[in-house]
Amino acid sequence: MTAPVQDVKLAAWEERTVSVPFVNRTALVGSRYPVFAELQYDEDGVHQAVAGQGMVAIEAAHSFFEVRRTWFWIAAGVLVALWVGILLWRQMTARSRRTESSP
Repeated sequence: MTAPVQDVKLAAWEERTVSVPFVNRTALVGSRYPVFAELQYDEDGVHQAVAGQGMVAIEAAHSFFEVRRTWFWIAAGVLVALWVGILLWRQMTARSRRTESSP
């Protein structure tokens, strides 16, 4: 984790989503790790503390270039399929013309 402590100021009964960035240095894709969080606050002059837990699943990173590469191969496959389809269509129409013109 890059920032282990984060101060967040909230008004009474205010809710806010807080993001915490993680840095993966050794975890393998598919691994799951427990995550613990502690929240402390003061209410009416009394200090309160709450602990929570969750799980983090390690997933493969998908960079912008990987996504573009995937779309490139999909587009290339579609173009090749269209090209083969056009060649087959031209061959079939040429055969039908030959059979119509032969006596």
